Amino acid sequence: RALRYHKLFAFLAIATGAFHGIGCYTFSKGEIGDDGQVEEMDFGEMTTGWIFEGSMVLLCLLSLTPIRRNCFEFFLTSHVVFFLAAGASGLAHGAGVITFGGIAWLADILVRYFYMACVRYNLPKGAAELKALPADVIRLRFLRKRSGSEEGIPFDY
Repeated sequence: RALRYHKLFAFLAIATGAFHGIGCYTFSKGEIGDDGQVEEMDFGEMTTGWIFEGSMVLLCLLSLTPIRRNCFEFFLTSHVVFFLAAGASGLAHGAGVITFGGIAWLADILVRYFYMACVRYNLPKGAAELKALPADVIRLRFLRKRSGSEEGIPFDY
């Protein structure tokens, strides 16, 4: 698990976004138009920048260890919501380069699911049995082999 690097790059993204916002707001009077005149900063760009930066900060704050461990469902849901908000506002802000990170993230997710489906949880046929019992009880039975034994021993849950 590469959580250390994940957190490092999240912090760097927040820091560079903050420097970008401070620099644009403080030192820029606006963009130079086609006629050579200075135009005021676009309010929409400032809004999408603030939404992006706020989403990233909330992603980091809501993934702190006490919140992540004690309220995992809340952490996971908020992580997905703020990730999508950051991505959408980043694209609206004009950061098309964000798509490279999105493609890398999507590739990572696909590789993880492919690995889990094909390698980690690849059970041979007949290794698991699912049976409905009375009173809305379901029995899940795995066939487990002991080391040095050729025959399987049922393992019930």
